[in-house]
Amino acid sequence: MAMEAVVSTSLSGIMSSLVKLVVNEWCVEKTMKDELTNLYDELMNMDAFLEDVSSVPPDQLESQVKLRAREVRELSHAIGTHLHSFMARIESTKGALLPSVSKVNIQQEMDRYVKEIMKKVEKVSKRYGPYPCKSALESTSSLEVSTRMFATDTRESNHVGLEGAIAELTKKLSKSDHVSIVGMGGMGKTTLARAVYDKMKGDFDCGAFVTIGQRADMKRVLMYIFHGLHMEIYGHEPDQHQLTNQLQSFLVDKRCLIVIDDIWDKETWNFVELVFKGCAGIKIITTTRNRNIVKGVGVTVYTMKPLSPADSKELLRTKAQVKSHDAEFDTLSDQVLCKCGGVPIAITMIGVLLAEHQSKEWHGVYDSIGFDEHKEDGAFQHIRKVLSYSYYALPYNIKRCFLYLSLFPEDHWIEKNMLIWRWVAEGLVPEGSFEIGETYFEELMDRCMIQWAVSPHDPSQGGCRVHILMLRVIRDLSSSENFSTVLGLGMKQESISRTIPIHRLAIHEGEAMVGRSQNSRLLEVREVLSLYASTCPGSSLPPLREFENLRVMDLERCDLSLRDSNLEQLGRLKVLKYVGLVGIHMAELPRRIGRLKLLEILDVTATGIRELPPFVEELRKLRCLRAGKGTRMMGRVGMLTCLEELWLHSADKSPDFAAELQKLCEMRVLVIHLDEVDEGMQKKLVVSLHKLRKLQVLQVWSDAEEKARLGGRDWEGSVPSSQLRQLLLLGIILPRPMPWIHHSRVPKLSKLVLQVETLEVQHVQILGQMPSLRSLCLHIHCYGNRLLYTAGKHEFMVLAYLYVTNIELICGEGALPRIQELEVGGIRVGTDVGLRGNMPLLERVSYHLDCWGCSPVEVINAEEELKQASQAHPNSPVLTIKRWDGVDVCSIPFQVIIKMQQVM
Repeated sequence: MAMEAVVSTSLSGIMSSLVKLVVNEWCVEKTMKDELTNLYDELMNMDAFLEDVSSVPPDQLESQVKLRAREVRELSHAIGTHLHSFMARIESTKGALLPSVSKVNIQQEMDRYVKEIMKKVEKVSKRYGPYPCKSALESTSSLEVSTRMFATDTRESNHVGLEGAIAELTKKLSKSDHVSIVGMGGMGKTTLARAVYDKMKGDFDCGAFVTIGQRADMKRVLMYIFHGLHMEIYGHEPDQHQLTNQLQSFLVDKRCLIVIDDIWDKETWNFVELVFKGCAGIKIITTTRNRNIVKGVGVTVYTMKPLSPADSKELLRTKAQVKSHDAEFDTLSDQVLCKCGGVPIAITMIGVLLAEHQSKEWHGVYDSIGFDEHKEDGAFQHIRKVLSYSYYALPYNIKRCFLYLSLFPEDHWIEKNMLIWRWVAEGLVPEGSFEIGETYFEELMDRCMIQWAVSPHDPSQGGCRVHILMLRVIRDLSSSENFSTVLGLGMKQESISRTIPIHRLAIHEGEAMVGRSQNSRLLEVREVLSLYASTCPGSSLPPLREFENLRVMDLERCDLSLRDSNLEQLGRLKVLKYVGLVGIHMAELPRRIGRLKLLEILDVTATGIRELPPFVEELRKLRCLRAGKGTRMMGRVGMLTCLEELWLHSADKSPDFAAELQKLCEMRVLVIHLDEVDEGMQKKLVVSLHKLRKLQVLQVWSDAEEKARLGGRDWEGSVPSSQLRQLLLLGIILPRPMPWIHHSRVPKLSKLVLQVETLEVQHVQILGQMPSLRSLCLHIHCYGNRLLYTAGKHEFMVLAYLYVTNIELICGEGALPRIQELEVGGIRVGTDVGLRGNMPLLERVSYHLDCWGCSPVEVINAEEELKQASQAHPNSPVLTIKRWDGVDVCSIPFQVIIKMQQVM
C-alpha cells in the first residue's frame, strides 16, 4: 500500500491504515492485534466526539464539554503525529532487506506506545465518563438558531450603496420568475431583498416575506407564509401536505410576490420549489449563503458585492449621523472602513456606536469596540457570530481545511492548487486525494467563504482571497481550537503560551523573532506540522532541524541569503511532504532535498535556480513539481511516475522531454513553456499527450510561432483524455480546430484557447454545442481569413466569456444566454451585431471595428450605432469600441487569459 493511499484526516482512519500496514508487512502476535483493534475503537469515539463538538458554537456548550473537547483535541493531535511518524518509518522499510532485529525493535516500540496511548485515552474517559451524544451537547435554551442578529431596517437610510443593486434586481425579477441573492453573511442580502419587496409588492395581489434560517421546520415555514398572505387555515391541525394544497389553491389565480430569506440547504430549497410549483402568477426572491444550492436549477442568480469605498463612507456617515463636513469623521473613517472591507453589517454597527457619542470621543470608542479578534467583547464578536454560522454548517473535514487559511496574511492571494496540495500533504484530505481536496475548495467557494481571484502576476493561475472580516473569524476560531499560531504584524512571541503546543506556525514579515536562547527554546516547534513564513528574513526562522514532525514547509519570498545553511538541514526532516520555496533567491537547489524520500510537492517558482539537478528524479513520490522561468530540468522527468501536476519552463531543454512525458500516467495538470519547437519534437509531444488518460488541464506556451506552425497538423489525429477541462495552446498555430474538440470526446472542456489559420462555420457550430464551455478564445491567425457567423438559439448555452478575432460574430435570438463579457475583433463597419435585446446577462462588450477602406464619417456612424444598441440593451452593458486596421492580430492579449481564468 503506497504511503499516499493511507493518509487520512481522522485518528481512526490513520489507525486503520496503520493496522493494515503492520499486519500486511509483518506477522504480529494476536495480543498486539487486539490492542491495536481496541485502540482503533477508542479513537473512533474520539473522532466522533470532536466532529459533534465542531458543529456547535462554543457559547452553546457546557463548560465541562469545552474542557473535555480541548483535552481530547490536544490528545488527538499528539496521537495523530506519532502514528503518522510510525507509518513513515514502516513505509521506509518496505522493499528493504532490514535485519529482523530492526523490525522487532519497531514492533516493540509500537507495542509500548500503543499501551501508553491507551492509558492516556482511558484517563480522559475516566475523568469525564462516556462521550455524550450530539443532541446532548447543546444547551436546551439555544436550540433555535437564528442568523438574524438584527431586525431588518426598512428605512431608506439603510439602502445607502444599494441603489444600483435594487434597480438591477428589480430588472432581473421582471424577466425571471425566481431570483436568488447569493453572498457572504453580513453583505446585506436580507436588506436588499426587503428593499425590492417593499418596492414591488404594490404591483401584486399579495405577498409575504419569510425568514427561514438554519434548522428550518417546513410546516412552520408554511405557517409563516400563511400569516404573511393573511390566509385562513382550514381544518384541525392540518399536516404539511394539506397546508401545501391549501396554499396552492389560494395562489392559483393570483399574482404574488414571495421572499424566502436565508436558505441553508438543498432540502429546504427543494421544498420551496415544490410548494410553489404550478403557481403561474408568482415571483420568488430567495437569499442564501450557499451558491451550490442554486446551481443547475434554472434560477437567475444575483451575487452580492462589497460596497465601494465611496458608498461605504456614505453609509458610515449616515449611521454615525454626521450631517456635514467633520474633520474628526474624515480622519477616523478611513481606519474604520479599512477594517470593514465593504461589509454593510460591520459599517452599520460601527456607525451606530459612533452616533451614541460626541465626535471628540470617537477615537476612544473605536479603540474600545474590539476589532481585535482576541478581545472578548466589542463589535467584532457580534460580526463574528453572523459570519461563524457558515463555519459551523460546514462538514467536519472541510472545517479544518477552512481553518488552514488562518496562516495567510490579510488580502493575500492564495493559489488554488497549492492550497489543496498543502491540505493533502498535512493529511487533511481523505486518502490524500487531490480531487477530494478540490471539491472542498469548491464547497468553500459555493458557500461564499472565499472569493475566486486570479494571480496578479501570472494569468494562468487561479486561486482565492479571504475577506478581511472572514479572516478575522478564521483566526478567532483557529485560536479557540489551538489550530494555528500566527506571529508578526503586531503579534509578538511573548503573547504565545509556552504551555500549549504549537501545531501550525505562521510568521509574517519577520516582526516576531523566533529562535533559541542559550538555555531554552523561545518556542517549542517539535510538534509543528506546517510552517508558513512570508517575506521574512532568515533570522526570523528557527533552525529547521527542530521541526521533527514537519510535513509542510512553505517559505514564501523570504530572504535566506544569510541562512542558506538552514536549508541544508532539510534532509533531516524525514516526514516532510511539501517544500515551497517560491520567490527565494538562490543559486541552486539544496542537495539534501534529495534525501526527502517521502516528498510529494516541490515548488521552486521564481527562485532564480537555473537547473533542477539530476537528483530530483530520485524523489519518486513527487506528485507536484513546479519550476518557473529560467529553470530547466536536468534529470529525466519520466522517472517521476507519481507526478500529477507539472509546471515546467523551457521544457524542451529537459532530456528527451517529449518522449519521457508519456511515462507520467497519473498526470492531471500539465503547464509547459517551450523555447524551441520543431516538427519532430511536436510530433513526439502529441504522441505522449495521447497516453495521458487522466489529463484535465493542458497549457502549452511557445514563443516560436512560425516553427510551431510546422507541426500543427500533428494535433489533429491524437485524441486526448475525455477528462480534459482546460486546453490553452498559445503560440501553437493550427491549420483548423482539431476534429476531436467535440462534445462526445471532451464533454468536460470548460476553457479553450485556439489559434488557427482557417475557420469554417461547422467548426464554430461544433464549439457551440460543447455542454461545459465557459470561456473561449478563438483567434484566426491570418487577417485575410475572415468568417461571418451568426450564433443561433441553443448555442454556447453556458459560455460566460468570449474573445474572437477576424470573426464577424452576430448574436441571434436566444444565443449566448449566459454570456457576461464579449470581445469581438474584426467587425466590419455597418454590421448589425445583434446587440439589441439579446444576451440577457451581458455586462461588458468590446468591439474592434475594422476600419480598413472606410471613410471617417462611416466609422463615426458605425460607432454611434453600436452605442445606441448598447444603450437600448436592457442591461446597458459597458461598451468599449476600438478602431482596428488588422495590424495587431499576431498574438492573444495577456489580458484575455486573465479574464478567462476569472471565469469559474
